[in-house]
Amino acid sequence: STNTQLPLVSICCLTYNHVKYIEKCLDSLINQKTNFNYEILINDDGSHDGTVKILKKYELKYSRKITCVYQKINQSKRGENNLIDVLYNLTKGKYIAHCDGDDFWISKYKLQQQIDFLEQNKEYSLVGSRARLVDFNNKKIGEYPILKEKDKLRINIDSFLEYPYNIFPHSSLVFKKSDFFIDFDIYKYPMGDLPTIFSM
Repeated sequence: STNTQLPLVSICCLTYNHVKYIEKCLDSLINQKTNFNYEILINDDGSHDGTVKILKKYELKYSRKITCVYQKINQSKRGENNLIDVLYNLTKGKYIAHCDGDDFWISKYKLQQQIDFLEQNKEYSLVGSRARLVDFNNKKIGEYPILKEKDKLRINIDSFLEYPYNIFPHSSLVFKKSDFFIDFDIYKYPMGDLPTIFSM
């Protein structure tokens, strides 16, 4: 595919003072093996720890793939939603993927596998996966979420309501943009994950 084509997927990344993690995150996004174009949209929410310097380096090196928005003042503290109000408005893809700046994708085929599923199963709006929890040394310390056996493949709204927390880690989500609707009241909720899922 050529770079003149619109991206099929828009990866949205929120970051704030993630200097220790952002390079690993960006490398995992850039190194995805896909048969389609994708873009990486990053919102830095006023970092002051060196994150911006790293972002500018990557933005320069991968200028055709990465677009950054730099907030001068932290917007989250002012009640702004950088994901909805900023990044979603910039997306060109049919699908939106999430990966926060302190997370990373462990498989180079993560995006391809999820998009293949959504393209082949039009009745589904959203896919997600498990995530490993790791410490500073990349040592596995857990897994999230611990799914019940019956929920491992297909999840419906009843499955969500059985869990006391979000069933899919935020940075594993990929969904069809056309199936997403914005109810601004729900985005006053302090966590971003559940409103995204329930907006499908």
